[in-house]
Amino acid sequence: MRRPALALGVLALALTATPRGQAELPPGYGGTLRVIAPEPLRVPDPAQVGSLFEATVADAVFDPLGALLDGEPTVLEDGRLELKLKTGMRRHDRRPLRARDVAIHLRRFARRTASWWLAPVATERGRPAIEVVDEHTLRLTPATEGADLRPLLALRPLAYRAAVGTGSGPYRPRLVQGQLRLFQFRSAVRGAPYVRDWRFLPPRERDDDLRALVLGEAEGSFSGGSLHGRRPERPVVPHAFPEVAPVLLVPNPHRMRESWPALVRALDRDRLARVGLRPADTIAGSLPTPRVGRARRALEGELVLLIREGDRLAAELGRALAAIVDERGARLRIEAVPSERWADAIHRGRWHLRIAEVPPPLPIAHPLARAALLAAAHAATGDEGRARGLWTAAAAGTLEEAAEHGAARALKAAVLGRRRLELHLDQDVRGVRFDGAGRLRLGDAHLPRERTETP
Repeated sequence: MRRPALALGVLALALTATPRGQAELPPGYGGTLRVIAPEPLRVPDPAQVGSLFEATVADAVFDPLGALLDGEPTVLEDGRLELKLKTGMRRHDRRPLRARDVAIHLRRFARRTASWWLAPVATERGRPAIEVVDEHTLRLTPATEGADLRPLLALRPLAYRAAVGTGSGPYRPRLVQGQLRLFQFRSAVRGAPYVRDWRFLPPRERDDDLRALVLGEAEGSFSGGSLHGRRPERPVVPHAFPEVAPVLLVPNPHRMRESWPALVRALDRDRLARVGLRPADTIAGSLPTPRVGRARRALEGELVLLIREGDRLAAELGRALAAIVDERGARLRIEAVPSERWADAIHRGRWHLRIAEVPPPLPIAHPLARAALLAAAHAATGDEGRARGLWTAAAAGTLEEAAEHGAARALKAAVLGRRRLELHLDQDVRGVRFDGAGRLRLGDAHLPRERTETP
C-alpha cells in the first residue's frame, strides 16, 4: 500500500510545481460582473423578448421545457406527447417543480398575447388539452392528427415561467435601483452558474459607456473596447453574437399605405450597416423578400419613427433613416417612448414607422427554425393570425415550400439586416459561449479562482 501513497504524493508535488497556465485549478463559484446594457432594462419575459440582448437575459432565467425532461419525450400510439420530468427540481421561490406546475404554466400561456405558439396543442373547454398523470408525468394532445408537438420543447418563448421573474434557470432577476441584477441560483435545473451576480447597468451614451469601461466602473460594454485610444485598466476581449436576428422596419398600415413602396425602394442597406447591421433583405437566406407594390405617392411631409427610449441601435438606425428620407424631400422625426408606454404608443397609432428585432425562437439548426422565425416576424408586425396559421402548419408537417415563400412575401415590413452585437468583456472572463439560438450563455461564464469568493 506504500507504493500508491508515494505515487500520489509525487503527483501532488508535481501539480503544485507546475507553472500557472499548464495545470490551472477549476474555476471557482462567485464574483460580480458589471455590464452596461445596450437598451432599456426590464424584468425578462421569454414570450416578450424584443432583442438578442433581452433573449440572452431571459434564457438565463427561464428553462425551455425540454430542459425539464428526464430523457426523451414519448409519442404515444394515439399521438399524444408524454413528458416525464426530472425529480427534485426547484423553482426560484424554492418550491418543488412538478408536472402540475408545467400544466399551469401552459394554461396561463394560452391566455397571453403570444398564445398562438400553443396552436398545435388541442383545446378542451377553451384550455390546452393537458393531462397530468402523476407528479412527474404529463401528456399533451395535438390539435391535428399527425402534428408533432416535440418542437414546443425547444421553443424559447414557451420556456417555463412560474410568475413574473420566476423560473428555474441559472439566475434570479431583480431590478435594483435601475440595475437589472441576476443572482446565482444554486438549485438551477441546468446546474449552478459560476458568476454570483451579473449586474446590467442602464444604457448610456456611447462615450459615457466607454468611459465607465476605461475607468473600471464596468467589466463589459456593448459599445467597444476603448475610448479615444485609451484602453481599460483591465484589457477586454470582444465576443461577437451570431448574426441571426433580423431587424425589421414596420410601417403603420393606416398612415404609410401609399408611400411605403417609395420608402422601401429608397433604403440603402449598406449605409445602415454602419450602425450595427449586416445587410440583408430577407428573413432567412433562401426566402424571398417581402412584396412591395407600386408607389402611389412619393415621400412627403413629416414621418414619425417610434423607438424605445434608451435603445441605442434604434436611435442610430433612426438617424441613418432620417438622412435617407431627407434626401427624398421628406422629414423623419424620431420619437423616443419609455418602455412602459411602448404598447400604448403603438396602439394609439400616431406614428408612421417603428423598428422591431426578431430573435430566433428555435435553435438555428432545428428543422422548423426558419418557419418559427418567419412566424415570429409576422407576430412582430402585429399579424398574429398569419403567425398562428404558419406555425400550426409547420408543426403539423403540412407547410409546403410555396406556402412558406408566400408567407415571406406577405410580411408587412422591410428587412433592414441582421443584428450585429458584440460584447467587450474583461479578458479574465472565461467560458464565454453562445447557444444554438444566438443567446450568450451567462451561466457558463466564469472568473479565475483568485477573483471569486469560493464558499
